[in-house]
Amino acid sequence: MLARDWYYTQRRRLGLDSAVASIYDRHDDSDIRARAALTMLGLQRGWRIADIGCGNGVLACEAALMGAEVDAIDISPAMLALAKIQARDRKVALRTQPAGLLSFTYQPDSYDLIVSEFTLHHLPDFWKAVALSRIYNALKPGANFYLRDIVFVSMPDGTERDVEAGRISASRTTISIATASSPICATSIRRSAG
Repeated sequence: MLARDWYYTQRRRLGLDSAVASIYDRHDDSDIRARAALTMLGLQRGWRIADIGCGNGVLACEAALMGAEVDAIDISPAMLALAKIQARDRKVALRTQPAGLLSFTYQPDSYDLIVSEFTLHHLPDFWKAVALSRIYNALKPGANFYLRDIVFVSMPDGTERDVEAGRISASRTTISIATASSPICATSIRRSAG
């Protein structure tokens, strides 16, 4: 068996990206939500940020408007095209990268913040761990990874259970979980400084 036979290829999952991109409405309040999330995360002028799975680029553009240096990363050419239009219309500079969680290029310890919204759930569990390891290595010590995504509970009583708010400490990471009684969970992970 060759590596290509078992390695997960994100690009095989493309196909509906143009159709999905066509339904994005640029007149909703996603820019307000993005700015609120970035403010909550303490975004500072001059930070280097990666928005992985940037979609139509709303959050990436908000970060750039707030003074960040932004890499807008998406595996879908159609979504990157929308991000470029959004950046042009809002008169901000974005660096775009046609890649996904498993393939984005980075220098170790180079990002002050990495954001990924509604992207991680597309990967099988093993590859989620690989993606999170790559993100961890791309973060500067003390930097944050903000994840907002759909949570699927696989327990038989899953529809009756909510994820409880909590704080989990690991040797190199602190995870803060903010939840509600919806399938969407927002998590901020801080890489330890030492």
